[in-house]
Amino acid sequence: MIDGSFWSGLETRVATEGVDAVLASPGSLPEGLRHVLDLEAHHLRGWDRAASPELLAQQVLTRAHALGLPDLPTAARDRIDAQRWTVLGERWRTQPFSPALVRTLSGHRGGIVDAAFAPEGRLFAVSEDGELRVWDVATGTSRTVDVGTGTRPTKLAVSSDGGLLAVACLDRSVVVAEIADLPDGALRTVGRHDGWIHRLRFLPGSPRRLVSASEDRTVVIHDVETGVAVHVLTGHPGEVVALAVSPDGATVVSGAGRTVRVWDAATGVCRQVVEEPDDVFAATFVDDGTLVATSRLGPVHRWDVRHGELRDRTRLDVPRPDRYGPGWPKSVVALPGGRALVANDDAVVDVWRVRPDDPARARVASLTGHRDHTSVAAVSADGRLAVTGDEAGMLLLWDLEAVDDVPDTPLGLYLDVEEIAVSRAAETVVVCPQQALRLVARDTRTGEERWTVADEDDGTRVDVLWFSPSGRTLHTADHRTVEHRSVETGEVVSREEMPGVVKAGRGDHAVVVTTSYRPVERHHLAVVGASTGAVQASVELPPEVGWPRAVATAPGLRSIAVAGDDHLLVWDPLSGHTATVALDVPGRSVRRVAIDDECCHVLATDDAGRVHPWDVASGEVTAVPTGGRLLAVAGLAGHRAVTAGRDGAVTLWDLARARAVGAAPLDSTLEAIAVDGLDVAVGDGAGNTHLLALVVGAPAPAVPESSRAPVPPPPPPGPARPSLLRRLFGRG
Repeated sequence: MIDGSFWSGLETRVATEGVDAVLASPGSLPEGLRHVLDLEAHHLRGWDRAASPELLAQQVLTRAHALGLPDLPTAARDRIDAQRWTVLGERWRTQPFSPALVRTLSGHRGGIVDAAFAPEGRLFAVSEDGELRVWDVATGTSRTVDVGTGTRPTKLAVSSDGGLLAVACLDRSVVVAEIADLPDGALRTVGRHDGWIHRLRFLPGSPRRLVSASEDRTVVIHDVETGVAVHVLTGHPGEVVALAVSPDGATVVSGAGRTVRVWDAATGVCRQVVEEPDDVFAATFVDDGTLVATSRLGPVHRWDVRHGELRDRTRLDVPRPDRYGPGWPKSVVALPGGRALVANDDAVVDVWRVRPDDPARARVASLTGHRDHTSVAAVSADGRLAVTGDEAGMLLLWDLEAVDDVPDTPLGLYLDVEEIAVSRAAETVVVCPQQALRLVARDTRTGEERWTVADEDDGTRVDVLWFSPSGRTLHTADHRTVEHRSVETGEVVSREEMPGVVKAGRGDHAVVVTTSYRPVERHHLAVVGASTGAVQASVELPPEVGWPRAVATAPGLRSIAVAGDDHLLVWDPLSGHTATVALDVPGRSVRRVAIDDECCHVLATDDAGRVHPWDVASGEVTAVPTGGRLLAVAGLAGHRAVTAGRDGAVTLWDLARARAVGAAPLDSTLEAIAVDGLDVAVGDGAGNTHLLALVVGAPAPAVPESSRAPVPPPPPPGPARPSLLRRLFGRG
C-alpha cells in the first residue's frame, strides 16, 4: 500500500542508500514503481533531499503518468498534497519516451562520439571532450578511464572476444589495451594515420586484427600484437567516413564521398568499386551477410553480397512527411533477426527490417526519448540491448526484445523550437521551429497536432507570437508586421504594420522599439494596438540601457521589463514611471528577461549561466549561478519565474527570496518557454514541445473519524522481480 509512511520510508532510503541500492535490494516495491525508478535513476542518483524534497514524488508523478500506470500518479499527487509541495509535472511531450527504453545513462559532459559494448554488461563510451567512461549498464553507474596518451580519445572499438579495447586519439594514433587490466593496464600504440580517424572496427574472428578509416583517404588493417600495418588500402578520392566488416571477417567495405570500395581483408586487394548517387556516411553488415548503408541525405540502402561483391542495391525507405528535413543518419548497426538500427540527426532512432516483403515498409519502429541529435549506436554481444548516444552527452539503453512492439508512428518534429506560446482559454500551444518557417499548433490536453502553417503556404517568418485574451486570435510578428491568425486554422485574418520593431506582445497589444538618430542615437519603447498600430504610450530609454535586447510584459501590460546590454529597466505605461538597475556582467551579455505577475520582481539571465533577480521596490539585485546556459525565462504569479536552458531542466524560482525552489529535469536541451496560468509550455532543441503543469500541493480535507474505513494491513512482501537489466545480466 502506497501511503504517507511508505513514501517517507522510500524517500529516506533513496536519499541515504541511493536509488541503485534500493533497486538492487529485495523488498516490497510495486513492479510499476520499480520500473519508474529504473527509468528515473539518473535523475535521483545523488539526490539532495534537503534541497529538493519534492523531486522523488515529482518525477514519479511525471513518469508514471507518461507510462499510463494505474494508481501510481494518484499516489504521488497525494504525497505532494500532503506535504504542500509545489512541483512541475510534465503532462506530455511531442516525443513520448518509447516503451523499449530501459535506462538512461547520464554523466558525460560533452556529446557522445562513440560507444561499444564489452562482456558482462559493460559499455565503453567516449564524448567529444575526450572523456572515456566504462558503464555498468545494469546499475547505471560509471567510472572514468584514463588512456594516458597525453591526447584525448575520439573513437573506440572492442574486439569480438571482448579482450581488447582499441582507442583512436586526437593525435591520430591508435592505441590498444587489455580490458581485464583497465584502468591500470598500459595502452600500446599500434598505428598512426596522417589525418583524423573516423572509424575503428575489429575483424570478427580475428581479435588481433583492427581496421581504421581516416580523413587521410586510407583504410589500414593493423596487427595489434606487432603494431605493424598489415595492409594500407588506398584509392579513395576523399576522406573515408564509412567502414564495415563482414561477419566472417573476410571482407571490408569503406565509403568516401559517393565511392564505396570492397576489399579482401586477407590480401588487401580491392575487389569492387561502386559509385553512389549520394555521399555514403555509415555502413554495417547484418547477420545474413547483407550490407546496409546510409547516405548523407537520409536514404537507407541494402546490398546483397555475393562472392565478396555488392549486388542488387535496394532503397528501403520512403520520404517522411511528418519529420522536417531528411534526417541525416549518423550511425547504423546490425541487430539480430535481419534488422538494423539507425541513429538519425533528428533525435529519433529507427529500426529497419533489412528484407521486408515491401521495401516501402522496411521501417518497423521509431524510438524516441533523446534530448538532442543522435550520433552513435552500438549493440551488445548477445543482441538483447542497444545503446544510442546524442550530442547532449546522454546514452539511452533499449530493450531489443520490445522493439517490435513500438509502433512506427508520425512524430511531427521540426528542428529546434525557437518561439512558443500557450493559451489556457484556447487550450492550444503554438511553436515556431528555428529556420523551419512554419507554425505548429497542438492541443494542450492531448498534445495532438491541430494544424501546421508551412513556408510553402505563406513564407512567414515569426519572431514573436502571443495569444489574445480570449484565445481566439494568435498574433505573430515578423519584424514590423503583426499578423492576426485564426486559432482554429492558423490562417491569416488580417495584417497590421507596426511603427517599430516588435519585441514582445501581450493581449491585444504589441511592444515595439523605435530609434531616432538626431541629435544623438536614442531608443524608444512604445505600447501599440496590435490591430490598429496606434501608439498608446511610449518612453525614451536612458542611454545606459541601450538597445533593448529582450522585453517582457506583465498581465494587462501593467509593467514592462527591458534588458539592455548590462542594465535592466522597468516601465509602468500608465504612470510613465521607470526604474533602472545596473548588472554586474560583462558587456552585452544579458540574454533574456521576465517579470512576475505582481510587477514586483524582474529576472534576467546572462551568457555566463547566471540569473539576476531584481526586487524593484528595494532596488536589490542578486547574481545567482546556475551551472548552465539559460536560453528562456518567463514570469509567473506568486512572485515566481521559470527558466530553461541547456542543462535540460525547467527551474522554478522564488523571486522574493532570490533562489531556486524546484526543478523538473526533462532530458532535453530547452530553448523556449511560455506560461499561461499553471500551464508551462517548453520547446527543445530536438523539435519537441513539452507541456508541464505547475502543481501546487494542498492537504486533502479532513475526514471525520466515524466515517473513516478501516485500513487493511498491507500484504506480506513477495520476492522482488529484478529489473530488466539485472535479468539480462544475471544480477539481483
